[in-house]
Amino acid sequence: MTGLAACILNSDLRYRRVNAAWRAYLQGDTFRFGPQPVNLDDRTLLADLPDDRRAHWEPALTAILNGQLGHFLDQATESSTLGDRRVVMTATPLLSDAGGIDGILCVRYDLTDAQQATANEERLVQVLLTARRLQHFLGNQLALTLGYVELLTFDPRLPHELRDRLDEALRGVLEATETLSKLRLVTRLELDHDDNAIVEYLGPSQAP
Repeated sequence: MTGLAACILNSDLRYRRVNAAWRAYLQGDTFRFGPQPVNLDDRTLLADLPDDRRAHWEPALTAILNGQLGHFLDQATESSTLGDRRVVMTATPLLSDAGGIDGILCVRYDLTDAQQATANEERLVQVLLTARRLQHFLGNQLALTLGYVELLTFDPRLPHELRDRLDEALRGVLEATETLSKLRLVTRLELDHDDNAIVEYLGPSQAP
């Protein structure tokens, strides 16, 4: 279950208001099959919590109402037909116009998707860094090849009938170098930091 769910509790810990995401949480997995009626009359947050978590929430909510606690955070793994989800729930006091504590704001959000997104982002960074290292390696190989081909073009011993083929080889090396430079620009745009251990060969921007 994803999304930022929120509810407001009265001073007697009954629901005063809930948003759509919290209502879906109260409905459980049935929310996948369309909205189901949820009766909030005289329903309390504590009644919707498992026994082991209720034992922590009840004294915490009481302390918030008494002004003894300014914030409570509960992180737990919940199991459902959708699989295990890492969930965070928080509670903070709501102040009335007179400055007293008028209720409690509870927020619930799912860390599972955020953690998966972070893991995917880390994998993407590793792929991009690997690509840049390969570019460095290929750049060095192309630089070496380009040097030898250019030396051959000035070698007077080269038969005249082979010079056209050598020019084609030189053009191919230059085009490959240009393509590698463009690929480097793509990976540079994707990464917001540089690996100082990488020395990149950029190659010429155009054929001489």
